Amino acid sequence: MITANKTTIITTVHDRLDFLEESLLSTVGKAPIIVVSDVIDAYPVVSRVVPEARYLHIPRCLLGKARNEAAKLVDTPYFIIVDDDDRLLNLPDESFLDNDPNVGVVYGNYLKFGIESGRMVACQNITYEGLLRQNLLFQSSLIRKTAWESVGGWWEDCPVAEDWEFWIRMAKFGWKFSPENKDIVHYRLHPSSGWLVSMRDNKKHKEGINMLLNHAINWSPENV
Repeated sequence: MITANKTTIITTVHDRLDFLEESLLSTVGKAPIIVVSDVIDAYPVVSRVVPEARYLHIPRCLLGKARNEAAKLVDTPYFIIVDDDDRLLNLPDESFLDNDPNVGVVYGNYLKFGIESGRMVACQNITYEGLLRQNLLFQSSLIRKTAWESVGGWWEDCPVAEDWEFWIRMAKFGWKFSPENKDIVHYRLHPSSGWLVSMRDNKKHKEGINMLLNHAINWSPENV
């Protein structure tokens, strides 16, 4: 039974069909689901595991575009991203967004598993200046759709860490981030995890980080 009436779950599929069923099963019953695939066609798995989910296949695009296209289909006030290799534990509390129209994002703790384990506790104070130094929250956070719209969504040409660049622009626009002491997601680390793969080429990784920071710093709401 769907219990979350104001939230949609967007599951993004890149290249991990081997983990997808487990990820989808972790979302079933928590909220309506949209699955977007940006490389391989995941429909056979999606139709078997969550036939009620809406499905979108956009081949040969970067993750930012896939997420934006899925977010356009969201017909609830809030949504959350869950990647194909992660497991959703709990939805963040919608009341943070219900009660304060200036809050654009609610985030919580996440638990790493796979080749590395540990519990990452939510940072208690997210600021624009702090985000310019490092990514302080996880991609599986509850996002107000109008906040996503206000900054033009994810940067579709972002070479790495598209969530980080997105958070910076959200903070620059003036949206507030509310922490919640709740375990939200199991984040799977494996040899082909995007962030780990990126760091194997140190020069290219640094170039990508510099690109995303420069884009966020030079961005203004007038560009939307």
